[in-house]
Amino acid sequence: MVGTRSKGFLEQLNLYRYMLSKTATILAQIRLLSNNIHCRDPMSGFFGIKTELIKNMDNKYFEMEGYKILFDLMKRLPKGTPLGEVFYESGIRKEGSTKLRGKQMKIFFKTFCSFIVHI
Repeated sequence: MVGTRSKGFLEQLNLYRYMLSKTATILAQIRLLSNNIHCRDPMSGFFGIKTELIKNMDNKYFEMEGYKILFDLMKRLPKGTPLGEVFYESGIRKEGSTKLRGKQMKIFFKTFCSFIVHI
């Protein structure tokens, strides 16, 4: 089950964050198509997964850095695993700052590019 942020969330972001978020989402969705996995918000941090699915995964391929564990989990799901989605309202962060830095972008693109190499 994936908590999918409403479209209004993206509209609240500045142009730079909007473009980063949109690009990452599209690239993740392309990557997940190879497993026939469909998810509107693969960059979400709000999700639940059955313990059995995780126990059967080979975790040596997990990217141990970065913050997008849902994307890593979905890449390892058996082909065609159905995902439920629950929509929720997400506001703009009122305190603190984004974890999105160059290092996290590099990790994400490394993950995506490793898929391209294996096609």
